[in-house]
Amino acid sequence: MDGKRDLRLDLLRGYAIFVMTLTHLGMASPLIFITGGSRFLINAAEVFFFISGFTIGIIASGRALGQQVQSRLNRAWLIYRYVLFFSFALTLLLEQFLFRELAQGEVVAWLVEIIALKEAMWDMDILIAYVIYVALSPLALWGLSHNRTRMVMLAIATVYVLTLLQPFVMSLEFASFRHLAANSPLFFGAIVLGYHRGAVAAWWRHRRWRPAADAGIVVAGAALLVAFLLDYGGNQAVAEFLGDFVIRELLMPPHNLAIVLLYLRVLWLLVTGLWTWLVRIGGWLFLPLGQESLFAYCMHSTVIWMVRYGDLPVDEESHLLLRLLMEGLVVGTMLGSILLRRWVMRFLGTRGWDAWVNRHLLNVLIWTTLALTVMLTFAVSEPGDWWWEHEDVFEDW
Repeated sequence: MDGKRDLRLDLLRGYAIFVMTLTHLGMASPLIFITGGSRFLINAAEVFFFISGFTIGIIASGRALGQQVQSRLNRAWLIYRYVLFFSFALTLLLEQFLFRELAQGEVVAWLVEIIALKEAMWDMDILIAYVIYVALSPLALWGLSHNRTRMVMLAIATVYVLTLLQPFVMSLEFASFRHLAANSPLFFGAIVLGYHRGAVAAWWRHRRWRPAADAGIVVAGAALLVAFLLDYGGNQAVAEFLGDFVIRELLMPPHNLAIVLLYLRVLWLLVTGLWTWLVRIGGWLFLPLGQESLFAYCMHSTVIWMVRYGDLPVDEESHLLLRLLMEGLVVGTMLGSILLRRWVMRFLGTRGWDAWVNRHLLNVLIWTTLALTVMLTFAVSEPGDWWWEHEDVFEDW
């Protein structure tokens, strides 16, 4: 471990980014036994949300509430601006049909939807969910700091139960592929766990049945993994009950939530018990991805866009070696960009570089891409809607 920073969390976060990348690349990865694709019993986003909430809880423990609230809101604001920039930029680069087939008023409405997080571009939906969770996290931190852990847990359970009873009523209409309320126990429950990490760990160490419980969890996880790899013996009913992606991501039924928590425990036991071997095998990749997770995720969206629109002769029907080569190229590009960023940060100074990027460069990029999008809207989109009520005026222009 590296001082107060638990590198196991970085390793798991990096693994989640790696899995997301191969899954979103959509090439039927030969590494599915490592990534699980989107069909496994636990998805990379679930790992990412849990670790993020757990980290927030650890950082908040023993620190002033006002400082933590400000820190979380600043973090949510930063991620929100990254979502805006990449959404505007990718709209400008990719969605040319918007400017030619839609009326100008409709294009502007599309941009407003992006600003309101009602629309998402190219894998930004996970970051949108993260923005909402982080922005709401001060509510949980307030309760925990005032020794109202039971009230926080009751609120988390109440939201989850209400979601099971009335999923459509409880849905938050943001551009997230998940039902944010249904999946909220993963993030907010992890905040509680991280906040009381020391007490929970001490309680767990003194349980005599702890070794048997962990052994049972590992056996159950292994059995579910074998069932997945064998496609559940061709039993479609079992496959849909345990691993249906749509049901799990949208509703997160209790049995799926229990399985996710089971696998989170398995992953934690693995990175704890096999730490030395895992670092030797994959630490060179997973640790940088996990430590620079926001930058890595934004880079993954950019690189995948380049692959999909680069007209490359590699797809899910290509030879296994070609698919592996393309996946290695994408992940290698992401890793290279992280190493380059670190070199620049060392050259300029970490604190000065972060402040300049987050406070100045990011804002300039957001306004530039938005201005270019609006200009392109007026230049090439089809007439119609309320923009063209006074067509003669526009003709004079």
